Amino acid sequence: MAYGMEEVQRHPHSRQAVVVLHGIRQTRDDIRDPFALEIARLSPDTNVFVFGYDHTQHLHNNGLDLANVLNQGSANFDPSAFDEINLVGYSMGGLIARLAASDRFNAKLRTVITIATPNKGALGFAHVGAQGYAILKTFHVISPLSPRSAGIRDLTIASEIMYNRRKYIRSQLQQNSMADNPVENIRYASVPALFYHRNRDPGQLGPSAVLTILQQTFRLANLVGKAMDNMNKPHDGIVTEDSCDVTREDADSISELQLAPNASNGCPARMHVFHEDHLEQDHSSIVQQQGFQYTAKLVKTLLETQNWSDLSGANYALAEGITPKFPH
Repeated sequence: MAYGMEEVQRHPHSRQAVVVLHGIRQTRDDIRDPFALEIARLSPDTNVFVFGYDHTQHLHNNGLDLANVLNQGSANFDPSAFDEINLVGYSMGGLIARLAASDRFNAKLRTVITIATPNKGALGFAHVGAQGYAILKTFHVISPLSPRSAGIRDLTIASEIMYNRRKYIRSQLQQNSMADNPVENIRYASVPALFYHRNRDPGQLGPSAVLTILQQTFRLANLVGKAMDNMNKPHDGIVTEDSCDVTREDADSISELQLAPNASNGCPARMHVFHEDHLEQDHSSIVQQQGFQYTAKLVKTLLETQNWSDLSGANYALAEGITPKFPH
C-alpha cells in the first residue's frame, strides 16, 4: 500500500497547492478518483496532490508524517515551490489534516477543509452493544463502528485528542518554547453529509450500498433505536452533523480550533457549510457517486473566496445552493 504524497495535477506557474486526504480503510487512489481529479478539473491552474497514510496507526503519528512532508518536502512534494498550501481531508483524513496543521507553525498553510469528519468523535462500540458489534464485523468498510486498530479507536476520542493538542500549544506558547501559534493564519471549514435528516422517510434507502445494507440489517435484527437509528439527526450514517461542525462552542468541542483568530480582512477562522445536494448524500457518497461533483465545487468555492463572510450573502448563497454557518 502506497503512503505519502502523490501528484495529481501540476501547474508549472502556480504557487498554490491543494493536498487531499482519504478516509479510513482507503488509499490515496480511492480519493484520487473521482474526488481529487474533479478538484483538479475545476481548478486547472492549481497544483493538486493526494496524501496516503496508514489508518491503523494513531492519528497523531499520521499527522506528524504529513506535517514533516509539508515542511521538509518529499520526493513528490517540494514546499518551496508554493506560497500557499491547503488541506482537504475526508473523514479520518480531516483529523489528520488538523493535527498536521497544528503540529508546528507553517506560514504557507492557509485552509483546512474537513469533509464528513468526526471532529468530535465517531460512533463507537459503546453505542452499538455486543449484538450490534457481532453484526458489524461483517461490514469492515464501516470501520468507526467496529474499533480494532489504534487509528480507528482514536476516532472515538477525537475531541479529547484535539483538546490535548490545544493544551499543548497554549503551554508551549506560555513557556516561549513555540515561536508562533501554529494555527495563527489558518482558517477551517467543515462540510457534512446530511442524508439522515429529521424529514427523511425512515424507510428510504440511502445512496451508498454498504450503509443501506447496514441500516437494513439493524432493523431486521430488531436494533431499531440503537446505532444508526439512535444517532442525533442529521447525520450521514457514521458522523453526526454536530460532530462534524467546527463552529460549535460547547464544552466538548473546545480544541485547537479556538486558537485560530479571524483574519485581518474579517474572514472568519471557522465555518460550517454544505451544498443543498448534501441533503441527499451519506458518509460514502459525499466524495463518490454523484456527491463528489458538488463537494468538489464547494471546495473550489471555499478556496477561491478570500473572505468567507461574503458567502453569507443571501444572493450568493441562493445562486450557489450553499448554506454557511459561523461561530456565534
